[in-house]
Amino acid sequence: SITLFDNYENSATLRFTILPDAATPAPPPAAPATDSLTTAVIDPLPTHIDVPTATLTPDDNLLKISVRGLVGTPPPARLFEGATTTLLAPAYTRNGQTTYLVDLATTLPDSVQVGRGRIPLFFRQRVLPGQKEVVQAGNIQIRFNAESLFDTLYLSTRTLLDNTLEINQYTIPINDHIDVRYTPLRPVAVDTMRTKMYALSGGRQRFLGGNWANGRIEFRTRELGRFGLLTDVTPPDIRNVSATPGGITARISDDLSGIDQFRVFVGGVWTLMQYDYKRALIWSDKLDATTLFEPGTEVRLQVRDRTGNVAELTTAIATPPAPRPARRKRR
Repeated sequence: SITLFDNYENSATLRFTILPDAATPAPPPAAPATDSLTTAVIDPLPTHIDVPTATLTPDDNLLKISVRGLVGTPPPARLFEGATTTLLAPAYTRNGQTTYLVDLATTLPDSVQVGRGRIPLFFRQRVLPGQKEVVQAGNIQIRFNAESLFDTLYLSTRTLLDNTLEINQYTIPINDHIDVRYTPLRPVAVDTMRTKMYALSGGRQRFLGGNWANGRIEFRTRELGRFGLLTDVTPPDIRNVSATPGGITARISDDLSGIDQFRVFVGGVWTLMQYDYKRALIWSDKLDATTLFEPGTEVRLQVRDRTGNVAELTTAIATPPAPRPARRKRR
């Protein structure tokens, strides 16, 4: 019986009866004095079998494993954590899809086997909020400060052959930054000035930067998700330049790392410019709006991106056209 109430105590009740499945699988054999089975009594498993029909969805402290294509009665899943294996019964089956729910607060498995497929899970450890923590996971080291987390993080990491790495999911918010040291799986001859770390989650590329030392890069991030090394060798773009006695405008943009700095010199003298990021527009900002730039004076624009690529453009203050003589009116 489920009863729902609104703010004015109006209620609605739903009553139903839970029925057993038509064929209930026999319970697994009980292990002596424990809920776990040792790997010694488990049938040997292949070293690796992909399960393309399995979907893993983390949600707070639950890991939902949804599997399609199981034949017959859905078997229990086997959770592997170190030398221990635990059997987990299916939570429910709907429309040919069987779902298993893993409580990460009680177990943090290395991998899970459903049927004949074994899936690596890449969990490392639980990280608690309110304290400093340093986690070393292979070629990734992560430093948490006391303010980094809102809640317990079930940390998972993995690195891919294209020199990208994943730290949980970008949908998990964190309260403050974490510091990450990453050593690429494949040694690469990187341009350490122009090869930096980018956040790649959510269908975008956001520059994070980082510093290289001894073949590894250290960067700071305030989000989780996927990260990758990208090399930016293209200078920024300067276009639609207008230089008149009344003022100077230009549109500036960069295709990857983003704009770091821009400078404009008129006759060799630095000139104050304003910048609207959304419109990619810069314009001169005179202290005295009545003071005009001298026609013919050289104008030099310099724009640098976050990896040090520089674009430069030189033009001159345009000479305004001479006013047309006034026409005499006919009598």
